[in-house]
Amino acid sequence: MKKILTMLIACVLFFSCSKDEGTEETTQNTLSEKLTNGYFISDDDEAIRFRTDGYFEWMERNSYRKYDRPEMMSVAKWKIDEDGNVIIVCDDETGSMPDDAPSFIYNINFSGNKLYFTNQEGENKVMENKEVSNLLQEEMIGHTFKAGIDYQYGGQKYRAVHTLTFDNEIGTAEWSVEWSYKDSGTVRNTYSAQGYYYTNISRDEIYFYWFYDNGEIPPHSALCPPENMVNMRHEISPSGEWLIYFDGGYTNFGNVNFVRQ
Repeated sequence: MKKILTMLIACVLFFSCSKDEGTEETTQNTLSEKLTNGYFISDDDEAIRFRTDGYFEWMERNSYRKYDRPEMMSVAKWKIDEDGNVIIVCDDETGSMPDDAPSFIYNINFSGNKLYFTNQEGENKVMENKEVSNLLQEEMIGHTFKAGIDYQYGGQKYRAVHTLTFDNEIGTAEWSVEWSYKDSGTVRNTYSAQGYYYTNISRDEIYFYWFYDNGEIPPHSALCPPENMVNMRHEISPSGEWLIYFDGGYTNFGNVNFVRQ
């Protein structure tokens, strides 16, 4: 009888442990699925994203303000601990995160499309869940776009034909412009540049840094490459052309469509 009782207790303990481990794993998987669904943004435009590849992204400000673009996003790595808290760590690959960025979040709850948590400073945060745009990744990288701008300067009419290419290697781009007289079509000059770009966390805005070939900077803003691509709008023309409209940080690109080649 004593032997049978010992075996029964062992079985109960075994199944209890198995159930606890399985429940913990299921809870972590559920939390991970919810955290990696899109990105999260607060009322003051702070944004975070838990990527499925284990990387964490943070931006103090996620969207462009007139003549003031967000700084590059900070990147770290994230994991869920055994208590269901999230630990965010930096290493030699990711560098360091700003002091304002979260490094530990707990009291994690979801209600509707809102994420509630407490950060390492003891601050309670509320962030709204949003979808990440796939426009750049799926429709623009690896493609070349062209646009023509007509403008007048000093009583002379000009035409600027811009060519913008997003290289297959994400983060780099090429640009050139052909500057001609509008009436005669005679080319006055050409300019070109190599550059790199970064995006906001929602991937619906693009910000450029350009390095002009031979150090030649165009004399007119209408001849310069876009500084930013914000308020992007994609359309298909009646003839089937793939068009992108955007605000370039100044007025020249506000109502211009770039045609994907």
